[in-house]
Amino acid sequence: MHNINLVRDYNASELLEMYEVNKERNQTLTIAQFAEMIGKTGDYVGGKLRSARVARGKAIESGKADEREQVRQDERANELDLESKSARITTLAQLLAFCAVDLDEWMVESHTLNKWEIGAKTDEGEIVVEPLYQVKAFLKRRNLRPVWPHLNPVVVQRHKMKAVKRVEGAMRCALVVFDAHFGFSKDMVSGQLLPYHDRRVLDNAMQIAQRCRPEMVIFGGDVLDFAEFGKYPKRPENYFTTQPAIIEAAWWLRNFKTLSERVIVMAGNHDEARMNNTLMNHLVAAYGLRSADNLAGEALMSIPNLLGLESMGVEWVGGYPDADIWLNDVTRITHGSIARGNPGATSGAYASKNIETVVFGHTHRRELSTNVLKGRYNTRTVTAANPGAACHVDYRVPGHVRTQTWNQGLALVYFDDEFSQVELIPIEDGRAWWQGRRYEGVEDVSGLVGSLSAEYGRMFSM
Repeated sequence: MHNINLVRDYNASELLEMYEVNKERNQTLTIAQFAEMIGKTGDYVGGKLRSARVARGKAIESGKADEREQVRQDERANELDLESKSARITTLAQLLAFCAVDLDEWMVESHTLNKWEIGAKTDEGEIVVEPLYQVKAFLKRRNLRPVWPHLNPVVVQRHKMKAVKRVEGAMRCALVVFDAHFGFSKDMVSGQLLPYHDRRVLDNAMQIAQRCRPEMVIFGGDVLDFAEFGKYPKRPENYFTTQPAIIEAAWWLRNFKTLSERVIVMAGNHDEARMNNTLMNHLVAAYGLRSADNLAGEALMSIPNLLGLESMGVEWVGGYPDADIWLNDVTRITHGSIARGNPGATSGAYASKNIETVVFGHTHRRELSTNVLKGRYNTRTVTAANPGAACHVDYRVPGHVRTQTWNQGLALVYFDDEFSQVELIPIEDGRAWWQGRRYEGVEDVSGLVGSLSAEYGRMFSM
Protein backbone atom coordinates (compact mmCIF):
# COMPACT_ATOMS: atom_id res chain seq x y z
CA MET A 1 0.00 0.00 0.00
CA HIS A 2 1.35 3.45 -0.90
CA ASN A 3 2.38 5.60 2.06
CA ILE A 4 1.55 9.31 1.85
CA ASN A 5 4.09 10.55 4.42
CA LEU A 6 5.94 8.48 6.96
CA VAL A 7 7.30 11.28 9.19
CA ARG A 8 4.98 14.25 8.96
CA ASP A 9 2.67 15.07 11.85
CA TYR A 10 -0.88 16.28 11.18
CA ASN A 11 -3.30 18.46 13.08
CA ALA A 12 -6.73 16.94 13.76
CA SER A 13 -8.79 19.00 11.29
CA GLU A 14 -6.32 18.45 8.47
CA LEU A 15 -6.25 14.72 9.13
CA LEU A 16 -10.08 14.54 9.14
CA GLU A 17 -10.32 16.29 5.78
CA MET A 18 -7.66 13.98 4.30
CA TYR A 19 -9.48 10.92 5.59
CA GLU A 20 -12.86 12.01 4.22
CA VAL A 21 -11.43 12.84 0.79
CA ASN A 22 -9.89 9.35 0.61
CA LYS A 23 -13.08 7.80 1.98
CA GLU A 24 -15.03 9.47 -0.81
CA ARG A 25 -12.76 7.85 -3.37
CA ASN A 26 -12.84 4.45 -1.66
CA GLN A 27 -16.05 3.76 0.27
CA THR A 28 -14.53 0.59 1.86
CA LEU A 29 -11.53 2.42 3.34
CA THR A 30 -11.14 1.73 7.07
CA ILE A 31 -9.37 3.85 9.68
CA ALA A 32 -6.72 1.14 10.03
CA GLN A 33 -6.02 1.20 6.28
CA PHE A 34 -5.85 4.99 6.25
CA ALA A 35 -3.47 4.96 9.21
CA GLU A 36 -1.17 2.59 7.30
CA MET A 37 -1.29 4.93 4.28
CA ILE A 38 0.07 7.85 6.29
CA GLY A 39 2.46 5.81 8.41
CA LYS A 40 0.60 6.24 11.70
CA THR A 41 -1.00 3.88 14.15
CA GLY A 42 -4.74 3.23 14.18
CA ASP A 43 -5.03 4.62 17.73
CA TYR A 44 -3.28 7.85 16.71
CA VAL A 45 -5.54 8.38 13.68
CA GLY A 46 -8.73 7.35 15.51
CA GLY A 47 -8.04 9.79 18.35
CA LYS A 48 -7.31 12.67 15.97
CA LEU A 49 -10.47 12.00 13.94
CA ARG A 50 -12.64 11.92 17.06
CA SER A 51 -11.15 15.21 18.30
CA ALA A 52 -11.70 16.88 14.93
CA ARG A 53 -15.33 15.76 14.69
CA VAL A 54 -16.12 16.94 18.21
CA ALA A 55 -14.48 20.32 17.55
CA ARG A 56 -16.30 20.78 14.29
CA GLY A 57 -19.67 19.85 15.82
CA LYS A 58 -19.15 22.34 18.65
CA ALA A 59 -18.23 25.06 16.17
CA ILE A 60 -21.42 24.50 14.21
CA GLU A 61 -23.61 24.41 17.33
CA SER A 62 -22.03 27.57 18.80
CA GLY A 63 -22.40 29.51 15.56
CA LYS A 64 -18.65 29.97 15.07
CA ALA A 65 -18.82 28.36 11.65
CA ASP A 66 -18.75 30.68 8.66
CA GLU A 67 -22.07 32.57 8.64
CA ARG A 68 -22.02 32.66 4.86
CA GLU A 69 -22.45 28.90 4.69
CA GLN A 70 -26.10 27.88 4.27
CA VAL A 71 -26.25 24.18 5.09
CA ARG A 72 -29.31 21.98 5.55
CA GLN A 73 -29.22 18.54 7.15
CA ASP A 74 -32.21 16.17 7.14
CA GLU A 75 -31.58 12.90 8.96
CA ARG A 76 -34.16 10.12 9.02
CA ALA A 77 -33.94 6.57 10.30
CA ASN A 78 -31.54 5.27 7.65
CA GLU A 79 -31.15 8.26 5.34
CA LEU A 80 -29.26 11.53 5.53
CA ASP A 81 -29.73 14.40 3.05
CA LEU A 82 -27.25 17.28 2.95
CA GLU A 83 -27.42 20.51 0.96
CA SER A 84 -25.23 23.62 0.96
CA LYS A 85 -25.43 26.92 -0.89
CA SER A 86 -22.16 28.69 -0.38
CA ALA A 87 -19.16 30.42 -1.90
CA ARG A 88 -16.74 28.27 0.08
CA ILE A 89 -18.19 24.74 0.07
CA THR A 90 -17.51 23.64 -3.49
CA THR A 91 -16.99 19.88 -3.30
CA LEU A 92 -18.61 16.84 -1.79
CA ALA A 93 -15.65 16.33 0.53
CA GLN A 94 -15.98 19.87 1.89
CA LEU A 95 -19.71 19.38 2.51
CA LEU A 96 -19.12 16.12 4.35
CA ALA A 97 -16.33 17.72 6.36
CA PHE A 98 -18.42 20.77 7.26
CA CYS A 99 -21.31 18.57 8.47
CA ALA A 100 -18.95 16.29 10.40
CA VAL A 101 -20.31 13.17 8.69
CA ASP A 102 -18.88 9.92 9.98
CA LEU A 103 -18.22 7.92 6.80
CA ASP A 104 -17.76 4.77 8.82
CA GLU A 105 -21.47 5.06 9.64
CA TRP A 106 -22.80 6.62 6.41
CA MET A 107 -22.16 5.95 2.72
CA VAL A 108 -22.80 8.37 -0.15
CA GLU A 109 -25.38 7.05 -2.61
CA SER A 110 -25.39 10.06 -4.95
CA HIS A 111 -24.52 13.74 -5.05
CA THR A 112 -24.89 16.76 -7.36
CA LEU A 113 -22.83 19.90 -7.86
CA ASN A 114 -24.12 23.19 -9.31
CA LYS A 115 -22.42 26.54 -9.83
CA TRP A 116 -23.70 29.98 -10.76
CA GLU A 117 -22.49 33.57 -10.42
CA ILE A 118 -23.99 36.43 -8.43
CA GLY A 119 -23.15 40.12 -8.55
CA ALA A 120 -22.99 42.57 -5.65
CA LYS A 121 -22.12 46.27 -5.39
CA THR A 122 -19.38 47.37 -2.98
CA ASP A 123 -19.49 50.55 -0.87
CA GLU A 124 -17.41 52.22 -3.56
CA GLY A 125 -20.00 51.33 -6.21
CA GLU A 126 -17.91 48.65 -7.88
CA ILE A 127 -19.70 45.53 -9.16
CA VAL A 128 -18.11 42.35 -7.87
CA VAL A 129 -19.09 38.98 -9.33
CA GLU A 130 -18.59 35.93 -7.16
CA PRO A 131 -19.33 32.25 -7.79
CA LEU A 132 -21.93 30.48 -5.66
CA TYR A 133 -21.99 26.70 -5.32
CA GLN A 134 -24.74 24.27 -4.47
CA VAL A 135 -23.70 20.83 -3.26
CA LYS A 136 -26.24 18.10 -2.50
CA ALA A 137 -25.49 14.69 -1.03
CA PHE A 138 -27.77 11.74 -0.35
CA LEU A 139 -26.41 9.17 2.11
CA LYS A 140 -27.60 5.85 3.51
CA ARG A 141 -26.63 4.25 6.79
CA ARG A 142 -24.13 1.41 6.25
CA ASN A 143 -25.77 -0.79 8.88
CA LEU A 144 -29.50 -0.25 8.47
CA ARG A 145 -31.55 0.17 11.61
CA PRO A 146 -35.00 -1.45 11.83
CA VAL A 147 -37.87 1.00 11.63
CA TRP A 148 -40.74 -0.04 13.88
CA PRO A 149 -43.64 -0.28 13.87
CA HIS A 150 -44.46 -0.95 10.24
CA LEU A 151 -48.22 -0.87 10.88
CA ASN A 152 -49.92 1.47 13.34
CA PRO A 153 -53.62 1.85 14.02
CA VAL A 154 -54.90 5.19 12.78
CA VAL A 155 -56.25 7.58 15.39
CA VAL A 156 -58.50 10.31 14.04
CA GLN A 157 -60.74 12.87 15.63
CA ARG A 158 -64.45 12.24 15.35
CA HIS A 159 -66.51 15.20 14.18
CA LYS A 160 -70.13 15.40 15.27
CA MET A 161 -72.46 15.85 12.32
CA LYS A 162 -75.69 17.79 12.37
CA ALA A 163 -78.48 15.30 11.77
CA VAL A 164 -80.50 15.66 8.58
CA LYS A 165 -84.23 15.95 9.20
CA ARG A 166 -86.09 13.02 7.65
CA VAL A 167 -89.52 13.47 6.14
CA GLU A 168 -92.05 10.80 7.10
CA GLY A 169 -92.69 8.48 4.16
CA ALA A 170 -89.80 9.85 2.07
CA MET A 171 -87.34 7.55 0.31
CA ARG A 172 -84.07 7.02 2.13
CA CYS A 173 -80.72 7.01 0.32
CA ALA A 174 -77.48 5.03 0.52
CA LEU A 175 -74.33 5.91 -1.44
CA VAL A 176 -72.35 2.75 -2.23
CA VAL A 177 -68.64 2.68 -3.11
CA PHE A 178 -67.11 -0.64 -4.16
CA ASP A 179 -63.52 -1.84 -4.54
CA ALA A 180 -61.50 1.23 -3.57
CA HIS A 181 -58.40 -0.97 -3.13
CA PHE A 182 -56.48 1.58 -1.05
CA GLY A 183 -52.86 0.72 -1.68
CA PHE A 184 -49.70 1.82 -3.43
CA SER A 185 -46.73 0.75 -5.46
CA LYS A 186 -43.48 2.56 -4.74
CA ASP A 187 -41.07 3.88 -7.36
CA MET A 188 -37.80 2.05 -6.70
CA VAL A 189 -35.69 5.13 -7.53
CA SER A 190 -37.60 8.14 -6.21
CA GLY A 191 -39.68 6.43 -3.52
CA GLN A 192 -42.82 8.13 -4.85
CA LEU A 193 -46.09 6.35 -4.09
CA LEU A 194 -48.43 5.48 -6.97
CA PRO A 195 -51.96 4.93 -5.61
CA TYR A 196 -54.16 2.03 -6.63
CA HIS A 197 -57.26 3.86 -5.33
CA ASP A 198 -58.47 6.63 -7.64
CA ARG A 199 -58.68 9.81 -5.58
CA ARG A 200 -60.76 11.45 -8.31
CA VAL A 201 -63.51 8.83 -7.92
CA LEU A 202 -63.48 9.27 -4.15
CA ASP A 203 -63.67 13.04 -4.57
CA ASN A 204 -66.62 12.58 -6.96
CA ALA A 205 -68.31 10.53 -4.25
CA MET A 206 -67.65 13.29 -1.71
CA GLN A 207 -69.15 15.93 -3.98
CA ILE A 208 -72.27 13.85 -4.66
CA ALA A 209 -72.65 13.01 -0.96
CA GLN A 210 -72.41 16.69 -0.15
CA ARG A 211 -75.27 17.38 -2.54
CA CYS A 212 -77.63 14.49 -1.75
CA ARG A 213 -76.68 13.97 1.93
CA PRO A 214 -77.27 10.19 2.01
CA GLU A 215 -78.40 8.52 5.20
CA MET A 216 -75.48 6.13 4.87
CA VAL A 217 -72.28 5.72 2.87
CA ILE A 218 -71.33 2.07 2.35
CA PHE A 219 -67.84 0.93 1.33
CA GLY A 220 -68.80 -2.44 -0.12
CA GLY A 221 -65.64 -4.51 0.37
CA ASP A 222 -61.98 -4.44 -0.70
CA VAL A 223 -61.47 -1.06 0.92
CA LEU A 224 -57.79 -2.09 1.23
CA ASP A 225 -55.86 -3.91 -1.49
CA PHE A 226 -53.30 -5.49 0.89
CA ALA A 227 -50.84 -6.28 -1.91
CA GLU A 228 -48.22 -7.22 0.72
CA PHE A 229 -50.58 -9.84 2.16
CA GLY A 230 -51.45 -11.73 -1.03
CA LYS A 231 -50.61 -15.38 -1.64
CA TYR A 232 -48.65 -14.61 -4.80
CA PRO A 233 -44.95 -13.54 -4.89
CA LYS A 234 -44.59 -9.97 -3.63
CA ARG A 235 -43.22 -7.30 -5.91
CA PRO A 236 -40.51 -5.13 -4.33
CA GLU A 237 -42.56 -2.09 -5.39
CA ASN A 238 -45.19 -3.10 -2.81
CA TYR A 239 -42.86 -3.42 0.19
CA PHE A 240 -43.81 -1.19 3.14
CA THR A 241 -46.83 0.36 1.39
CA THR A 242 -49.52 -0.95 3.75
CA GLN A 243 -49.04 1.79 6.36
CA PRO A 244 -49.67 4.72 3.98
CA ALA A 245 -52.66 2.82 2.55
CA ILE A 246 -54.18 2.50 6.03
CA ILE A 247 -53.52 6.16 6.80
CA GLU A 248 -55.15 7.46 3.61
CA ALA A 249 -58.13 5.09 3.80
CA ALA A 250 -58.90 6.28 7.33
CA TRP A 251 -58.63 9.92 6.22
CA TRP A 252 -61.23 9.43 3.48
CA LEU A 253 -63.57 7.56 5.83
CA ARG A 254 -63.35 10.38 8.34
CA ASN A 255 -64.24 12.91 5.62
CA PHE A 256 -67.26 10.87 4.53
CA LYS A 257 -68.38 10.68 8.18
CA THR A 258 -68.81 14.48 8.15
CA LEU A 259 -71.36 14.15 5.31
CA SER A 260 -73.44 11.19 6.43
CA GLU A 261 -74.99 9.94 9.66
CA ARG A 262 -73.62 6.45 9.05
CA VAL A 263 -70.51 5.19 7.29
CA ILE A 264 -70.23 1.41 6.99
CA VAL A 265 -67.22 -0.61 5.84
CA MET A 266 -67.84 -4.17 4.61
CA ALA A 267 -65.32 -6.98 4.37
CA GLY A 268 -64.06 -8.21 0.99
CA ASN A 269 -61.80 -10.89 -0.38
CA HIS A 270 -58.76 -8.57 -0.45
CA ASP A 271 -58.81 -6.92 2.96
CA GLU A 272 -60.26 -9.19 5.66
CA ALA A 273 -59.68 -12.46 3.81
CA ARG A 274 -56.08 -11.70 2.83
CA MET A 275 -55.12 -10.59 6.33
CA ASN A 276 -56.70 -13.65 7.98
CA ASN A 277 -55.13 -16.03 5.48
CA THR A 278 -51.70 -14.50 6.00
CA LEU A 279 -51.99 -14.83 9.77
CA MET A 280 -53.24 -18.42 9.59
CA ASN A 281 -50.49 -19.46 7.16
CA HIS A 282 -47.53 -17.57 8.63
CA LEU A 283 -48.34 -16.26 12.13
CA VAL A 284 -51.17 -18.32 13.54
CA ALA A 285 -50.31 -17.29 17.11
CA ALA A 286 -51.41 -13.72 16.27
CA TYR A 287 -54.73 -14.76 14.74
CA GLY A 288 -57.60 -13.34 16.77
CA LEU A 289 -55.20 -11.91 19.39
CA ARG A 290 -56.80 -9.18 21.54
CA SER A 291 -55.42 -6.72 24.04
CA ALA A 292 -56.02 -7.45 27.72
CA ASP A 293 -58.05 -4.26 28.21
CA ASN A 294 -60.38 -4.93 25.27
CA LEU A 295 -61.09 -8.65 25.15
CA ALA A 296 -64.57 -8.05 23.76
CA GLY A 297 -63.26 -5.81 20.98
CA GLU A 298 -61.80 -6.47 17.58
CA ALA A 299 -58.57 -8.44 17.13
CA LEU A 300 -55.37 -6.41 17.14
CA MET A 301 -54.56 -7.40 13.56
CA SER A 302 -57.95 -6.62 12.06
CA ILE A 303 -59.32 -4.13 9.57
CA PRO A 304 -61.45 -2.20 12.09
CA ASN A 305 -58.56 -1.91 14.53
CA LEU A 306 -55.95 -0.82 11.97
CA LEU A 307 -58.30 1.75 10.41
CA GLY A 308 -59.45 3.04 13.80
CA LEU A 309 -63.11 2.64 12.84
CA GLU A 310 -64.52 2.71 16.37
CA SER A 311 -62.89 6.05 17.19
CA MET A 312 -64.49 7.57 14.07
CA GLY A 313 -67.90 6.07 14.68
CA VAL A 314 -67.62 4.04 11.48
CA GLU A 315 -69.40 0.67 11.46
CA TRP A 316 -67.81 -2.62 10.38
CA VAL A 317 -69.51 -5.64 8.82
CA GLY A 318 -67.11 -8.60 8.70
CA GLY A 319 -67.30 -12.24 7.77
CA TYR A 320 -66.71 -12.30 4.01
CA PRO A 321 -68.28 -13.81 1.89
CA ASP A 322 -71.37 -13.51 4.09
CA ALA A 323 -70.80 -9.85 5.03
CA ASP A 324 -74.09 -8.42 3.72
CA ILE A 325 -76.14 -5.33 4.51
CA TRP A 326 -79.91 -5.50 4.12
CA LEU A 327 -81.48 -2.09 3.47
CA ASN A 328 -84.94 -3.64 3.70
CA ASP A 329 -86.44 -7.11 3.24
CA VAL A 330 -85.92 -7.03 -0.54
CA THR A 331 -82.62 -5.15 -1.00
CA ARG A 332 -79.14 -6.47 -0.19
CA ILE A 333 -75.65 -4.95 -0.49
CA THR A 334 -72.84 -7.51 -0.83
CA HIS A 335 -69.25 -7.49 -1.99
CA GLY A 336 -69.93 -10.67 -3.93
CA SER A 337 -68.05 -13.80 -4.86
CA ILE A 338 -69.46 -14.49 -8.34
CA ALA A 339 -67.45 -13.44 -11.41
CA ARG A 340 -68.49 -14.28 -14.96
CA GLY A 341 -66.37 -13.46 -17.99
CA ASN A 342 -68.90 -12.08 -20.48
CA PRO A 343 -70.40 -8.57 -20.25
CA GLY A 344 -73.57 -8.58 -18.16
CA ALA A 345 -73.15 -12.24 -17.23
CA THR A 346 -72.43 -11.63 -13.53
CA SER A 347 -75.41 -9.36 -12.94
CA GLY A 348 -77.52 -11.83 -14.94
CA ALA A 349 -76.43 -14.63 -12.64
CA TYR A 350 -77.40 -12.64 -9.55
CA ALA A 351 -80.75 -11.60 -11.03
CA SER A 352 -81.66 -15.17 -11.98
CA LYS A 353 -80.74 -16.82 -8.67
CA ASN A 354 -82.01 -14.27 -6.13
CA ILE A 355 -85.47 -13.11 -5.12
CA GLU A 356 -84.17 -9.76 -3.82
CA THR A 357 -82.47 -6.77 -5.43
CA VAL A 358 -78.68 -7.16 -5.10
CA VAL A 359 -76.09 -4.40 -5.42
CA PHE A 360 -72.67 -6.03 -5.66
CA GLY A 361 -68.98 -5.38 -6.39
CA HIS A 362 -65.93 -7.65 -6.79
CA THR A 363 -65.82 -7.76 -10.63
CA HIS A 364 -65.01 -4.04 -11.14
CA ARG A 365 -67.43 -3.99 -14.11
CA ARG A 366 -70.50 -1.82 -14.54
CA GLU A 367 -73.51 -4.09 -15.04
CA LEU A 368 -77.26 -4.03 -14.49
CA SER A 369 -79.80 -6.80 -15.05
CA THR A 370 -83.44 -7.19 -14.05
CA ASN A 371 -85.71 -10.16 -13.61
CA VAL A 372 -89.49 -10.30 -13.15
CA LEU A 373 -90.74 -12.67 -10.48
CA LYS A 374 -94.31 -13.79 -11.14
CA GLY A 375 -96.67 -14.76 -8.36
CA ARG A 376 -100.30 -15.85 -8.36
CA TYR A 377 -101.68 -12.36 -7.91
CA ASN A 378 -98.80 -9.98 -8.65
CA THR A 379 -95.31 -9.62 -10.06
CA ARG A 380 -92.16 -8.06 -8.68
CA THR A 381 -89.02 -6.84 -10.43
CA VAL A 382 -85.62 -7.55 -8.89
CA THR A 383 -82.45 -5.79 -9.96
CA ALA A 384 -78.81 -6.90 -9.87
CA ALA A 385 -76.34 -4.04 -10.33
CA ASN A 386 -72.63 -3.33 -10.07
CA PRO A 387 -71.64 0.36 -10.49
CA GLY A 388 -67.95 -0.37 -11.11
CA ALA A 389 -64.92 0.21 -8.90
CA ALA A 390 -63.31 3.17 -7.14
CA CYS A 391 -59.78 1.97 -7.95
CA HIS A 392 -57.72 2.84 -11.02
CA VAL A 393 -58.55 0.92 -14.17
CA ASP A 394 -55.29 1.56 -16.07
CA TYR A 395 -53.77 -1.84 -15.18
CA ARG A 396 -51.71 -0.52 -12.26
CA VAL A 397 -53.67 -2.54 -9.68
CA PRO A 398 -52.02 -5.97 -9.17
CA GLY A 399 -53.93 -8.68 -11.00
CA HIS A 400 -55.52 -6.39 -13.58
CA VAL A 401 -54.56 -7.63 -17.04
CA ARG A 402 -55.46 -6.18 -20.43
CA THR A 403 -57.95 -8.91 -21.22
CA GLN A 404 -60.13 -7.66 -18.33
CA THR A 405 -62.48 -4.71 -18.82
CA TRP A 406 -62.94 -2.68 -15.65
CA ASN A 407 -65.17 0.34 -15.11
CA GLN A 408 -65.47 3.03 -12.47
CA GLY A 409 -68.63 4.28 -10.85
CA LEU A 410 -70.86 4.74 -7.81
CA ALA A 411 -74.34 3.60 -6.87
CA LEU A 412 -77.18 5.45 -5.17
CA VAL A 413 -79.83 3.16 -3.71
CA TYR A 414 -83.17 4.76 -2.82
CA PHE A 415 -85.33 2.67 -0.52
CA ASP A 416 -88.15 2.55 1.99
CA ASP A 417 -89.49 -0.36 4.00
CA GLU A 418 -90.84 -2.24 0.97
CA PHE A 419 -89.23 -0.95 -2.22
CA SER A 420 -85.85 0.08 -3.65
CA GLN A 421 -84.46 1.70 -6.76
CA VAL A 422 -80.84 1.52 -7.92
CA GLU A 423 -79.18 4.41 -9.77
CA LEU A 424 -75.72 3.89 -11.27
CA ILE A 425 -73.40 6.89 -11.66
CA PRO A 426 -70.75 6.18 -14.33
CA ILE A 427 -67.32 7.79 -13.92
CA GLU A 428 -64.89 8.21 -16.80
CA ASP A 429 -61.43 9.74 -16.40
CA GLY A 430 -62.35 11.46 -13.13
CA ARG A 431 -65.65 12.91 -14.43
CA ALA A 432 -69.09 11.92 -13.16
CA TRP A 433 -72.51 12.92 -14.46
CA TRP A 434 -75.50 13.02 -12.13
CA GLN A 435 -78.82 14.85 -12.29
CA GLY A 436 -77.74 16.96 -15.22
CA ARG A 437 -74.48 18.10 -13.58
CA ARG A 438 -70.89 17.19 -14.33
CA TYR A 439 -68.59 16.58 -11.39
CA GLU A 440 -64.80 16.84 -11.77
CA GLY A 441 -62.81 14.77 -9.30
CA VAL A 442 -59.48 16.06 -7.96
CA GLU A 443 -56.52 14.27 -6.40
CA ASP A 444 -55.76 16.77 -3.63
CA VAL A 445 -54.55 15.16 -0.39
CA SER A 446 -52.95 18.28 1.10
CA GLY A 447 -55.43 18.07 3.97
CA LEU A 448 -54.16 14.59 4.74
CA VAL A 449 -50.51 15.68 4.73
CA GLY A 450 -51.30 18.64 6.98
CA SER A 451 -53.02 16.40 9.53
CA LEU A 452 -50.02 14.08 9.98
CA SER A 453 -46.74 14.33 11.82
CA ALA A 454 -43.71 15.11 9.66
CA GLU A 455 -42.41 11.53 9.36
CA TYR A 456 -45.76 10.20 8.14
CA GLY A 457 -46.68 13.26 6.08
CA ARG A 458 -43.44 12.81 4.16
CA MET A 459 -44.84 9.54 2.74
CA PHE A 460 -47.39 11.47 0.67
CA SER A 461 -45.29 14.49 -0.32
CA MET A 462 -42.50 12.69 -2.19
